[in-house]
Amino acid sequence: MAPAFAAHAPELSDTSLVYRFQGYRLDTARWQLSDPGGEPVALAPAPLRVLLLLVEQRERVVSKDELLEVLRHGMVISEAALTRAIGELRRALGGGENATRWVQSVRGRGYRFAAPLDDSGCDSEPEQDARHRRRHSGIHPAVPRPVAATIDRRLRLAQLRWGLTPRQLEVLRGLVNGLSNGDLAQTLPCSLRTVEAHMTALLDRCDASSRLSLVATFWIDL
Repeated sequence: MAPAFAAHAPELSDTSLVYRFQGYRLDTARWQLSDPGGEPVALAPAPLRVLLLLVEQRERVVSKDELLEVLRHGMVISEAALTRAIGELRRALGGGENATRWVQSVRGRGYRFAAPLDDSGCDSEPEQDARHRRRHSGIHPAVPRPVAATIDRRLRLAQLRWGLTPRQLEVLRGLVNGLSNGDLAQTLPCSLRTVEAHMTALLDRCDASSRLSLVATFWIDL
């Protein structure tokens, strides 16, 4: 049974901010998490969305339904996808007791971000300045602001540009939303082998060498 989603899930902020906690740096303009050494942390879109929502709503417990609403973007996903995203996020934050303490599970309610922000807190940047900096720095966000309307518009462009079938379009939707092959198998629904076949056909159709290059093309070139 599909999970019940919140009727009014909180929107992620449109303001460009940089949050700092325990040496980590979460840049919402670049859509990037950096470790205490300043190196980018490899983090998939789903756990990155979870982190941003938890940080922005850090004064309260965020329900599982709210987090699922942020993750799904038109897809039907299970609570297991959220559990995996939380696990990936904790591992990205170093794992162990600290990561579990920073991203707390509140039994029967949801999750809460409990790491205190550094003394500098967070810095804001006008969105126009953020866009200008990104345009002239050569740095593109791995995943721009996750607005469903933007994703839908780019999917329509992708369908026109590459002549995608409806099933290939759904695979692409899941891919840009950070779903694993297992999640896609549950969403479509079909077997994992069928998902892999659809993925191979999609990459061939779009002349992409990998999932990562296809996602980059989706967000940067369409």
